[in-house]
Amino acid sequence: MLVGLVVMSMLGCMLYAMMTNEGGGYTMVHNHNFMVFIIKFPCAIALHFYLYPEVAKGMNLMKFANNHNDDFVPSGSEISFCIGLMQVLMAITAEVINIVILSSQHTIQHCIMHFVALEIIMEVSNLYFESLLNNKLRIVMHHPPKLTVKGKDIKFEERTTFHKIARMIYKVLRCLYVSVIFYYVPFTVLYLQWHVKLSKPSHGGHH
Repeated sequence: MLVGLVVMSMLGCMLYAMMTNEGGGYTMVHNHNFMVFIIKFPCAIALHFYLYPEVAKGMNLMKFANNHNDDFVPSGSEISFCIGLMQVLMAITAEVINIVILSSQHTIQHCIMHFVALEIIMEVSNLYFESLLNNKLRIVMHHPPKLTVKGKDIKFEERTTFHKIARMIYKVLRCLYVSVIFYYVPFTVLYLQWHVKLSKPSHGGHH
């Protein structure tokens, strides 16, 4: 979880830089260089496909912790659910940052550099996780136990307060991801480039 917090803090700093337009480097403009536009869409698709397994693992962990809380030690299911939720939110945040950054770039080199930088940031937690030799958690994550209980088999009123809220969070995130984020988010690069009225580039900033 500590490594997840470190990754979230790095993503948070990137969000802050974009919101405050640090250095004037995130001014969206209509790019007239079609070759730059061509490279932006593959970069968005590539990170999307890279992050999808991370979202799937996070969702599976959330679902297992929510439906099999009796298989955990006290408070273990709550911690596991939060870890899965953090993984999902990190992946979605990284993808949003990638879309916004790509939409503000003006050279092929910078598009690829920012894509690689985000990919490396998201790889930090995996590198730490894979370094845990002979750790039971690592074994469980690589070979997850089968789900023997479905969510619909558990009455909502029988869940604890935490798992009632967790169930609703899981359902909302899954619906949003499966119906909207998975299919449409990469295409927002096209929307931002061609359909949004964008400002003129800042001559004092670097892109």
